[in-house]
Amino acid sequence: MFVQLLSWLDSSPAHYWFAAWTTFAAFGLLTFFILLFPREQEWWRNPVFLSAIMLIVLFAFRWPMLFDNRPYPDPDESQFIAGAMTLREDPLFWKSVDGTTHGPLTEWPLLVGLIAHGSLNFKVARIASLILVWLQLISGLLIFRRLFGPRIAGLLVLPLLAVNAFTQIWSFVAYCSEHVPNALLAVGCCMLVSAWQAKGNAEGQRFPKLFAAGALLGAIPFAKLQAAPIALVTIIGGVWLILTTRNRAWRAVGAFVGGAATVAILIVAIVITCGIWVDFFGCYIMDNLRYASANRFPPDRSFGFADAPKMFFELGSAVGGFDEFALSVIAFALIGLIFLLRFTSWHRRWAVLTAIILITSAFAAMAPGRLYLHYLQLIIFPAGLFGGIVAGALFSTTESASSSYRFLRAAVPVVFVICGLAPQLWWRVGEPQPFLGRYTITKGALVRSAVSNEILEHARPGERLAIWGWMPMYWVETGLIQATRDGQTSRQIEPHPRLGYYRSRFMQDLLQTKPPVFVDAVGPGNFVYENRAESEHETFPELRDYIQNNYYLVRDLDSSRIYVRNDRL
Repeated sequence: MFVQLLSWLDSSPAHYWFAAWTTFAAFGLLTFFILLFPREQEWWRNPVFLSAIMLIVLFAFRWPMLFDNRPYPDPDESQFIAGAMTLREDPLFWKSVDGTTHGPLTEWPLLVGLIAHGSLNFKVARIASLILVWLQLISGLLIFRRLFGPRIAGLLVLPLLAVNAFTQIWSFVAYCSEHVPNALLAVGCCMLVSAWQAKGNAEGQRFPKLFAAGALLGAIPFAKLQAAPIALVTIIGGVWLILTTRNRAWRAVGAFVGGAATVAILIVAIVITCGIWVDFFGCYIMDNLRYASANRFPPDRSFGFADAPKMFFELGSAVGGFDEFALSVIAFALIGLIFLLRFTSWHRRWAVLTAIILITSAFAAMAPGRLYLHYLQLIIFPAGLFGGIVAGALFSTTESASSSYRFLRAAVPVVFVICGLAPQLWWRVGEPQPFLGRYTITKGALVRSAVSNEILEHARPGERLAIWGWMPMYWVETGLIQATRDGQTSRQIEPHPRLGYYRSRFMQDLLQTKPPVFVDAVGPGNFVYENRAESEHETFPELRDYIQNNYYLVRDLDSSRIYVRNDRL
């Protein structure tokens, strides 16, 4: 039944667009209906019902990309999937998997998908990314309900729903390292808001929720270290919110900060106990700081800090729908701040805090100086939250205002929707869906490359595979797991101060696992490393000698050389 439905939707663009726009229009009309007819007990106001519709909207727009079960040009998604498959066999991160710029929490949702589905592929990973986006939308809805009541909450979340549903760029649809920190930030802010009664009444502060909020925010750096500044300013802002309520403040601060420290203490304790402190601190902390601050670590920076504002607009214009969302929502919110002093004190604090979170998110996205579009995902939820809070505060401020402000109250929802939604609709209507027709061909089945088929002639799923280069898709397509902790070998190829350390570690892992197949994925058409003379495994003498003595070249296929261990021939 499900396959037949997707086949029908895939058979015609008219079928696809009818279903997609119908679901989105249904949610949009429902939010306006709730705004105009505020009946407290009606079932269609229930956040569970609204959340379910948001999931349907996301799926209605994104399903052609979810079931396009093949790798996208950016290999990061393949690297995350390969890391999760490896962690199932050896769950100790930094010993079995080195995520370079991401931590263990990025792979954990994929482990859930692996357990639930029994195997991992691109389809499962993209469904996991959809669920993480859905968690952000649910959190946004609940935050707006808590701050402004159920009447306007659904409308305030509309721009966020639209930007996440409408996007079709692979950098946003694929499972990315930004999805987990975004979800942690969203759920953490939701828990923080719900730790107070409505309107910031401190009498009902809930310490368990403060602890949970702190734990979620404190976990962000262990999903992606680049997002650590966002976590830091949100935690500082949470402390500020607690102190300004002046009710059992220091006990509440202790619960919140204690939660924030818990994840770090647990992970550091595990790292020290298991003897992998050198890899954790040296490879994850220090090397990531070098990655963000200098050109002496691969890959090199593309622009400096002075050029970051200009590059923000250039990168945003390359992502269809991003500027239409971010610039219009932020512009609305900045204009709305003219009335900041008229906001209630509780709404004013949240408007200030979310503005700071947004600025910090923009800094975190641009600080590495790399032209990676997926970094912009760090900005989406903070932008939607900031715009929604300012709009909700404006709406609430005029509730009992004089007649001169009642017009403003009626205008706020209209202007907010025009700013936050109209540019996105204009962009989305004019763009085709490039993935239509794919499902009819594959029915969502994993598509293997010729290289992966050749690898499976010599190894069985679940065994180890070593890859030199940057083609982690071969792990996903074959079901093999990493023979070394590196999902890509840029740190073993590029010249930098710690080249010797990473090469030594690569050999140590390889000698321990002795994989049946070794692939040198350096050659024309492969990701990043196409020049064999400069980057092939023979440039590493110790590895060259080991492969020459223990492996046999069986085929040079699609610019990848496949070596099989001698005892497998």
